[in-house]
Amino acid sequence: MSGNIKLNVNALTEKRQSMEFTIPVQDIDLGSEGIILRSDVRMTVEAETGEKSLDLHGRIETEAETACFRCLKPVIRAEPIEFDVRYVKPEDFGSDEESQVGTDDLLTDILTSDEIDMAEVAREQLLLDMPTRVFCREDCRGLCEKCGADLNLIDCKCSDDEIDPRWAALKNIG
Repeated sequence: MSGNIKLNVNALTEKRQSMEFTIPVQDIDLGSEGIILRSDVRMTVEAETGEKSLDLHGRIETEAETACFRCLKPVIRAEPIEFDVRYVKPEDFGSDEESQVGTDDLLTDILTSDEIDMAEVAREQLLLDMPTRVFCREDCRGLCEKCGADLNLIDCKCSDDEIDPRWAALKNIG
């Protein structure tokens, strides 16, 4: 399958049904999140229909590129993503304004139509799985704050003696 990929909820005829999707890179808009998909997204999904819910258990495989938090070099992440999402109809979600949100509620989405956009499911899972700080390697030294040199490649000669003028008054204390 390719193009606009939708899962028709009414077409699920068995209690448990497995399916596979391939979603082209151009069908997943990650916006300006600093992540670039390098390969199509492959999804394996098991749909389990319940009395009041539809549970999707799945696995996503793709290659995503982002920048190292310290040195800005490109970093490719290709680890598979396991996910679980529960869909319920709006009337089964609960409307009590005073109720607390539980852990299970964070994995629950409201089913607003008879179709689920699998590209949107993949997009959400990719963004949720991406760490806020990605490093090219654990001991990445980053960039020099003064000259911008990659400290993984060279030892720049910038001096650490220079004091930020906002902190200069503290030097005279003591």
